[in-house]
Amino acid sequence: MDTEHYSQAIVDPQAVSDLLLEIVLRLRRLIAAEAQAEVGALSVTQLRVLGLLRCRQRLPSELARELMIAPGTVSEVVENLVRRGLVERGEEPADRRSVPLRITSQGLFVWEAARGRASCSAEDH
Repeated sequence: MDTEHYSQAIVDPQAVSDLLLEIVLRLRRLIAAEAQAEVGALSVTQLRVLGLLRCRQRLPSELARELMIAPGTVSEVVENLVRRGLVERGEEPADRRSVPLRITSQGLFVWEAARGRASCSAEDH
């Protein structure tokens, strides 16, 4: 990197601002591309779980009841989402069934990407 250009960018607040904006926009595009790839790798049930968790924390038993699926299926789905960093478990070490589940910021981003993708797909037809 040209050190003269670098030191000038440090001194010039506008140049620093422009550079930071460029970096933020590039990162946003990368994150959006990653979220789109993640959306394609998720099942409908996983997306439904994210959709329910975006509003509030829920227990696995609540998810099973609301989605009308077996508790064992919820456990598998949640474990997969936790491994991907899209859902996290609250504090309740004794019994996983009574642990509140919440969506992560990455999970919310992926859910919103899926929602946007579905809207675009519906508009195309």
